[in-house]
Amino acid sequence: MNVQETILSDAKVVDQYQETILSDAKILAIGVQKNILSDAKIVIEVLYNINNKINTVLQSLYNINNKFNMVKRVLSDINNFINTVKSVIYDINNDIRTKGTGLYNATNDIRFLNSFQVAADNSFQSLGKGYIRVYIDSVEQTDVDINSINISKTLNAAHTASFNLGRAYDSTKPDIELEVEIKYHIWTLFKGYISAISPADSPEHMRIECQDEFWKQNRTNVHFQVGQKPIQSDDLFYDTIKTAVSTEFSWTLPAGDFVPETINCNNVGKSEALNSLITNIGNYGWFYEVDGSKKLWIAGEGSIVDIERQALGSNLKLFDLISHQFSEDVSELVNQYRVQMGEKVINQTRTVARYSSYRQVIIPAWDASYEVLAKDSIDGEGVDSHSPDNASLFAEVFKKYNMPFLDSSLSSWSDVNAPYLEIYSINSQAFGFVGELGLDYVMTLTEGFTIDYDKKTITLTEPLFLYQTDGAGEITAIRAPIIKAFLWKKDYYTYSSTVTNPLEFTTPVMGSYPVTVTKDLELTGLTIQDSQRYIYYKGIQYYVAPYDDTQYALDIANWNLSKICDKRITGTIELTLDALVYNNIDLTKRIYIDGITDTAMNIESIDYDMNNFTVRIRLQNNRAYTRTVSLPYRGEE
Repeated sequence: MNVQETILSDAKVVDQYQETILSDAKILAIGVQKNILSDAKIVIEVLYNINNKINTVLQSLYNINNKFNMVKRVLSDINNFINTVKSVIYDINNDIRTKGTGLYNATNDIRFLNSFQVAADNSFQSLGKGYIRVYIDSVEQTDVDINSINISKTLNAAHTASFNLGRAYDSTKPDIELEVEIKYHIWTLFKGYISAISPADSPEHMRIECQDEFWKQNRTNVHFQVGQKPIQSDDLFYDTIKTAVSTEFSWTLPAGDFVPETINCNNVGKSEALNSLITNIGNYGWFYEVDGSKKLWIAGEGSIVDIERQALGSNLKLFDLISHQFSEDVSELVNQYRVQMGEKVINQTRTVARYSSYRQVIIPAWDASYEVLAKDSIDGEGVDSHSPDNASLFAEVFKKYNMPFLDSSLSSWSDVNAPYLEIYSINSQAFGFVGELGLDYVMTLTEGFTIDYDKKTITLTEPLFLYQTDGAGEITAIRAPIIKAFLWKKDYYTYSSTVTNPLEFTTPVMGSYPVTVTKDLELTGLTIQDSQRYIYYKGIQYYVAPYDDTQYALDIANWNLSKICDKRITGTIELTLDALVYNNIDLTKRIYIDGITDTAMNIESIDYDMNNFTVRIRLQNNRAYTRTVSLPYRGEE
């Protein structure tokens, strides 16, 4: 079992010494081998310079370059196709890696190992970047630089995506506003529209910028307001946020059934308008899902995804946390408000608008006997021709009108709308005027007349009359038209009152922070009205009952406290793309990491980086709060 000589036999096994054995298989127990030329070798101790097809050893192999190797312990400098090992592999560069404990210097699609991280046994196999697809107008783009893809999703804003196409910025570029879809295997990561195209850093590439449905919908403006409708307003008003969202956006919300202070959504983009409504419900947000549907985000709510934390010396699975960074802050914490409201009104001096309108047929102020043409009169005197001595008799014919039922005090009122006159003819077979029974509209005058409110008259600058002509164009008959006068006046009057001291109250402490931090909150637009009052509008008297805004003010104060009464915890975690899709993570979910987060935390944004095949998720602790108290009606003018 010591020195070996040339073996030329088919099979020889000896204990002390060996002779030449001429065979294709050689087996030895102990010693040093020399000049072994067979296809199969079986040894117990050490092998050097092996170059064959199958090698089976018990201890160590060095400098192996073959197709299939099976060993029990250590391999070094391996460059082959398939390697199966039990212990540790160094400097591996091959196509398939199956490991027992650790990998170092691995170069494949998934790169998330840090120096302190260890790959897990039998971890999930990623599909890799080869399964990422980009479609423009439903056509797959084969020249997309996958590593250039970035996607960003956040609350109350457009989700964006960008990537490079491997083509020059020329006629081959896609059209603006075409639909874009980015998928990872069966999962749609982004769906939106091309909003910008520009040349990339490389001359043979272009950069595509995309935004989702939020951007597209926001290009259309809406026109409405939410709150208590003023008496004199003709704008479209909804009383509650819930009603406005349901009617304008076909979306039924689980909250928002209260009357807020006026929210102005006149001439505002649809998405921006929806932002102002959703964020005023309480601690709520929203976004567009990849299928184009609207999705509600609620602070402190949402299904919880458990993520395994990383730990030194433990194995890291594909779905585990890659990295995390958290911070805590109490510098801006406030958990109690001293609320300052407006002054309490008992009988306060108040200026109130009063409105009046006048819509009447005015009456000629001249003697009807002077409505005559000179050629038809007995004395040859008429409205169209008369002597200077009779000028005063015809001066007011077809010009001056009396205004019955006019309140002369309107002379001191300002015009809401300028006065105007509507001119009509009356249907008359005798004069041959065209039309059926009743009045036929002729014209409207907005100028060319004066009004004397004291004398209750209207005087035209020039005579105005209806006439009939014959075949030669000669006037054969004249008569006064029917005239309606339209006035719209606004006046102000006041009534006296007394005022008490300003209103003030302190909210209960909110949250679990052990120290009470009190700040002032100014809500001076809210008050208490003890006395009744009246508002006049368009001749109608409106009664306004007493009201108290205190509960509404308390609701607003508690809402504001709910955002700042807790220790502020923010953090950013990093996961693989596989972890995101496997856990179906979107902005509505909450994340819990045992040993890292005290409670589940809301997601505020998600950023995808395809170059690293990772996503970064920003987290923040939030307290749930839903507003419920309506602003009392106070009969705004």
